[in-house]
Amino acid sequence: MKKILKQPVWLLTICMVVVVVFSLLANLVNTSAWSVDVELVNFETENNNGNMEALIYTPKGCDDNNPCPVIVTTHGYLNSKEMQDAPAIELSRRGYIVVAVDMYDHGGSTWDTPAAFNFFASSMYDAATWVYKQPWALKDANNNGMIAVSGHSMGGFSTEMAVAQDELAYLGGQGYRKIAVSLSVGADYRYTEGIIAGIGEKMGIELNIIDLFGPRSSGMIIAHFDEFFGDGYKLGANTVGYKDYIETTEGKSFLGNEKGDFDAGVIYDHASGGQRVIYTPYEIHPWNHFSTETTSYMIEFYDEAFTHQLETHSLTSSFNAEEKGGQTWWLKEAFEAIALVALLVAVVPAFNLLMKVPFFAKVRSEEEVVEEANENEENVETKVEKKKGCKVGLVLTALITSLIPAYYFPTFINRSSNLATFAQLAYDIMLICMILVLGVWIIYFAVRMLKSEEDGEKARGYAWATTKGAIVVSAVALFLRFLANNANKIIQTGYYYNAPTVSDIGFWALISAVISLLVIVIVHYVYKKRNGAKISSYGLKANIKQIALALLISVILFVGIYLVVFLIGWLLNVDFRLWVYAIKSFKWHHFVSFLKYVPIYFIFYFINSIVVTSNTKDVKGWKGALYAMFLNAGGLVLFLIVQYGKLFLTGSAAVPSLALPAILLFGLIPSLAVAAIYSRKFYEKTNNIWTSAFFNTFLFTMIAVANTAVYLLSM
Repeated sequence: MKKILKQPVWLLTICMVVVVVFSLLANLVNTSAWSVDVELVNFETENNNGNMEALIYTPKGCDDNNPCPVIVTTHGYLNSKEMQDAPAIELSRRGYIVVAVDMYDHGGSTWDTPAAFNFFASSMYDAATWVYKQPWALKDANNNGMIAVSGHSMGGFSTEMAVAQDELAYLGGQGYRKIAVSLSVGADYRYTEGIIAGIGEKMGIELNIIDLFGPRSSGMIIAHFDEFFGDGYKLGANTVGYKDYIETTEGKSFLGNEKGDFDAGVIYDHASGGQRVIYTPYEIHPWNHFSTETTSYMIEFYDEAFTHQLETHSLTSSFNAEEKGGQTWWLKEAFEAIALVALLVAVVPAFNLLMKVPFFAKVRSEEEVVEEANENEENVETKVEKKKGCKVGLVLTALITSLIPAYYFPTFINRSSNLATFAQLAYDIMLICMILVLGVWIIYFAVRMLKSEEDGEKARGYAWATTKGAIVVSAVALFLRFLANNANKIIQTGYYYNAPTVSDIGFWALISAVISLLVIVIVHYVYKKRNGAKISSYGLKANIKQIALALLISVILFVGIYLVVFLIGWLLNVDFRLWVYAIKSFKWHHFVSFLKYVPIYFIFYFINSIVVTSNTKDVKGWKGALYAMFLNAGGLVLFLIVQYGKLFLTGSAAVPSLALPAILLFGLIPSLAVAAIYSRKFYEKTNNIWTSAFFNTFLFTMIAVANTAVYLLSM
């Protein structure tokens, strides 16, 4: 078996078979053994000059002639409709039609964006309005819709806004309500109450969003360890801590009495004729997507809510939810995860096959032959000293390049005032370099005057070598100082850089890369250069043709991966994911955005490839792979362990103000770990870092862009 796996043709074939088989299995679960039709649709919205993309889950028995209750569900700030797998699968297999929709500025949905961070205000209501007009959406005799709206995080705010807009339309004379049920997950009223109050001011009346839920059946799921919401506004900026939303004034007001005594998970009859409930699982914000507990709350809630609403609207005979035991959505996640791993593994044998083609094989740089010094020229003590120096250099590089970007992650990602420390550090390094250069040249002139001509030449050579090194170190330090002093002007979200989270990670990546480069050049001139290190020691040796070939190979591999992704998505309506991490198809505007971020991320992955290969190339096998992954992601993993370990143990995170950036790490860490493996594998075949630098840039930049908000802002 080992021999087979070492043959790239066989390994690639096995990977592709796994991709196809487990994608089929994921489709089997997604369609509830083909008892539910899953269709990808794109529709125009009437109010906002946009279009929305959605996956519609239609159980057999629901059609134009037999309309059913519809649950419109959506994602949060960082995600897309595919993150709603759990409710979509579980509720559709119980007989409900489910429409999992991309909000504006996400996935396949676009609009004429008037402002960033404004997509949630109308996304859900526009989607619900479109659903209401479809003949398969159940309505009562008075045209009241049996539609539920539900969303996670920003999708929760969009859900609250949809309910408010629907109620205002009803009160304004519409005569019917489109929405009968609502469930927001991981969202309180932090962004919606101000918007609704503003609408009230324009209307000349006082509006409270809680009053606008009316006779609907409405619920909220807010976890005890939600990073953002549910604290009753008591924690200020330090929202990453324990909270119990049902004990807050806002939570009690939602349930019906701000001075009442309520229990989590109990559905209460409301004075308006509707129902109210709050669920509080022991989870963090993104965990809601991957939780059997939260999913069970959803199933329970919709069963009770639609039973109540159908009875209220005399539609009991029109629909009965099916009784189903257990949950199956996690099987789809498992199957997609296996397909994801197989797809990522397939890159290596595909690359090895390309390297068998003589044209592409020319990408390999020639290895330098290093002559061993004999014992007459170099004594054992000197050899031991050199070896010790190399080890010290490796350890320093490994520790600093892995731990510094992790320890200062909050500083870099938030571009905080603590960056002044690095500006000062860079200044100090430049000052030391200047003093060092002046010193060596003073020594040179002294030696020239007081010693022999031969000693003078040696001193001159040492002075020039020191000067060259100081210039390189100072140049990198100057770049670091520039980044630290101009953090709030670099890669800022706007018309050009239009993916906010990709911009934030981009700045972290850029400054982390420059710090790593500074460490590399210092260690090189202090330790490695005197031990024979050259440009080839860092995988940089390559001619223009080899660099061009590396670029071409990277493009071929990148296109190959996404051909598979698009084909599987088109045929089976599934993608490649594990929880929040996914390789998913993209749209043209994603590709345009991707091209804008590529130069930034190339700097990171170029330097990253140097760090990984130069520090791990002599560590063989699985140990080398683990070491490479630690260099790239180990520090960030430790950061997450400390951040969330303290949260669950004490009720307050290590950095209680770090909400969104910490969540970004759940998607960043896998990319960094896989990139480390690619860097090693590609270097083994090419003897340079160019292919891994290009390919890692392309693949992981697109993964980041395709999975988050991308604004289409006007100039």
